Amino acid sequence: MTYDPETTDPATFDDQRRRGIVSRALGLPPSHFTLTGHRPWQMGGWLADSYRAGRIFLLGDAVHVTPPTGGFGANTGIQDAWNLTTKLVSVLRGHADPRLLEDYEPERRAVGRITVEQALLRARDRAQVPIEDRPLLSEAAVAIGYRYPIPGDDTVAGLPTADEPYRWHGEPGTRLPHVLLPGKDGPRSTLDLVRAGRYLMLAGPEGRPWTRAARELDPHGAFLDTALLPRRIAPAIAPPTDTCGIGDHGALLVRPDHVIAWRTAHAAPDALTVLTTATRQALGADRPAAC
Repeated sequence: MTYDPETTDPATFDDQRRRGIVSRALGLPPSHFTLTGHRPWQMGGWLADSYRAGRIFLLGDAVHVTPPTGGFGANTGIQDAWNLTTKLVSVLRGHADPRLLEDYEPERRAVGRITVEQALLRARDRAQVPIEDRPLLSEAAVAIGYRYPIPGDDTVAGLPTADEPYRWHGEPGTRLPHVLLPGKDGPRSTLDLVRAGRYLMLAGPEGRPWTRAARELDPHGAFLDTALLPRRIAPAIAPPTDTCGIGDHGALLVRPDHVIAWRTAHAAPDALTVLTTATRQALGADRPAAC
């Protein structure tokens, strides 16, 4: 039940009124249930000023509280943990520079802001309060259609921070698109190509120079996997390279959390040098030292 505390005294919700409300909601007579308690609750939404204090990282409800409209709270907290854990694994294994951890706050706080705003907008919309000041995004756009800011990348300047997932095509900072690929054991998603704690060099069907460069960069296979996309899956389905925003000779560097760290649509005269620079950036190595 919702009410305006400025016009309605909570004391008017006496036992008889409460039982009537629950009876109508359940479609049961009052004799079929027992009320064990009641209290007023004020809905709200807020976002923490910081997600980190030194060696302490905050996530989940510690940094963002959303009203239940939209059901975003648990999803967002799990995503915080997934983002931070993959970074910690790379750093603790020695594959990434500790400066990679500095990306956690700007990435997740931007998503937290969008999520809290959208949950509050839904609460206002249900209360029939005008919401013309901001667009109401779909649940899919809020939950998986976000785009992280990628250091050193300006190829997505001017694009929205969140959009419908199907509108993204491999832009850096967005999630790797889901495409069902044929396999000897049956179809599997491009998302399944990313193994826990490992980066992925995903190239087009003519992108073997990129996969060779990846093996030169990581000759012992410590942190970097490789895969080639097929040219076409079926006549009626768009080529995987189109869905991922690369040409036959292009490639994506995918983070362990399925986020695209770097993309090119073309071949390069020196693929190893280009990939080394992109990988060092993705691992936090080519960053200015923290003050």
